[in-house]
Amino acid sequence: MRILMLSSYCYLDGIPEFTRSTSGFGYTVGAIVKGLSEKPWNEVWLLTHSSFVDAKDIGSLHIVRKRWSDIFSGFSFRYLSAWFRDMRDVPLFSNERLRALAYYFTGRYAEKVIAAVHPEIVNIRGIGTNTLPFIYACQHMGVPYVVSLHGLNSLNPQISLSAASFRAERWLMRRAVENGLWITVISTGIKQRILSLLHVDGASHIEVVPNGKDVVWQKADAQSKWSRPALGISEQEKVLICCSSLSENKNQIQLLRAVLLLPETLRTHTKVLLVGDGVERARLEQFVIENHMEHMVTLTGNLSKPEVFACYSMADANVLTSFSEGFGNSFVEGFSVGIPSVTFSDLDAVPDLYQPTAMVLSADRSDEALAKALEQTLCTEWDQNVIIAHGKHFSVQRMIDGYQDVFQACLREQEHL
Repeated sequence: MRILMLSSYCYLDGIPEFTRSTSGFGYTVGAIVKGLSEKPWNEVWLLTHSSFVDAKDIGSLHIVRKRWSDIFSGFSFRYLSAWFRDMRDVPLFSNERLRALAYYFTGRYAEKVIAAVHPEIVNIRGIGTNTLPFIYACQHMGVPYVVSLHGLNSLNPQISLSAASFRAERWLMRRAVENGLWITVISTGIKQRILSLLHVDGASHIEVVPNGKDVVWQKADAQSKWSRPALGISEQEKVLICCSSLSENKNQIQLLRAVLLLPETLRTHTKVLLVGDGVERARLEQFVIENHMEHMVTLTGNLSKPEVFACYSMADANVLTSFSEGFGNSFVEGFSVGIPSVTFSDLDAVPDLYQPTAMVLSADRSDEALAKALEQTLCTEWDQNVIIAHGKHFSVQRMIDGYQDVFQACLREQEHL
């Protein structure tokens, strides 16, 4: 299959132009691009907004050349007209409209790439004014395409988003669904929320492809300070780990409040590792001091992969208390070392991730319900091998196979039109 990937950015190890964006989105797109190119009979071409690069061939992966001259030579009154039309409908601020104009200039170049590559299908990563010109290019060239969403910011009340950007994303999403575009999302919860918010019934072209993560750990040095003996934690004590950026959305402070509600006999033998750093660190440290939890809670800051592995290895349970989480790769990380996960039942990825032999769900978002879920988890005997086996369901290969299946279904539909 000849696949053209169009994205705002992407992370590809070993290519300097593609190593600047180290977000989860960039890593995931990179894994998908690499995985699809390694499947037999696939050839993949990649074009992004952010990377200006000369053409490169890496096996069956082809990096499309992109220079400023390619963008400016692609000026088209058709895309300028589309920009004027869309800016009447999309409620963006002036600086956002100008940025969108730069993206629209890329549309004509995307058409030239499509004409040169002759892809069987195009995969567009994300939806917004940065990818709308890619959609127009596919429509103009008559090539089948699938739009893949990694999440929608307007679905997450904890993400700071201008009112204009919020309305713009909702407008774009409604337009995509109502026009019957093929769309993939990374969790069942995101699909359900899209259908509910847009009041759409039975949108058959929204497919769920859960994220995949191949967890390959490196062991920490034997003298690492991230071990039970080094931290003064006995083998009889219980350790909870929460591995994510310290932010309001990740909601680590509720984990600390819930730990204080554990029965005294359990609470006095429980430790908490908050692995990561972020804007909430000072607030969390203040909470720890005010509640005399210094002997219970360790904020590790950012750690290397071997150090993160060491922390997971000493933990008894993995906890994720986010308000919103598209998928939650830390679940898979916890499964990989055989420890159960605790989270809220309303998290988007729960329908895809939940297995009673590997997870405990808090009945609601109250501190009391979370404390009960933590108590149940810490007082249960878990089968480590069963949990590890469950985690293998969320491999990169399964994710790649999921996207390949969606592409093939889209092509089959096109054949019958």
